[in-house]
Amino acid sequence: MQRQVEALRREVEAGLDRSDLQTLLPPGGARNALDCALWDLEAKVCKTPVWELAGLAPPRPLMTTFTCGAESSQEMAATARSYSSAQAIKVKLTGESTDAERVIAVRAARPDVWLGVDGNQGFTPKTLERLLPVLLEAQVRMVEQPFPVGQEVWLDGFECAVR
Repeated sequence: MQRQVEALRREVEAGLDRSDLQTLLPPGGARNALDCALWDLEAKVCKTPVWELAGLAPPRPLMTTFTCGAESSQEMAATARSYSSAQAIKVKLTGESTDAERVIAVRAARPDVWLGVDGNQGFTPKTLERLLPVLLEAQVRMVEQPFPVGQEVWLDGFECAVR
């Protein structure tokens, strides 16, 4: 991404605008970074908030997730408890047999929050199937990236009650 941005240095310094940027870079991180910077610059020059420049409603608070990294279940529970203001927690999992303990520990530590899990591409259909009863019991509401990139076909026909 840095190389892509650096390749446009001359255009940026010459006054590249957001519409020209759309034709110079493909969708992705580099274009997004420059686009955000150009929005920010225009907002500062115009002394107008970005949301107003874009014709959007004023921003409002949104719920965000706090993340518990994949550690021991005790450490993850302690981390979840330390997020005293969190309304939502995402639990990082690995596909290991200790994942069930991790989910149970975090749920016990924070029974009041919305809970999601991130499989970090570490599951197989069988390991996810074995974990599903624990996810349901813990009232997990989202499973993110359960399978490795390139194995999306594993989701075909996969029935999951977690919504």
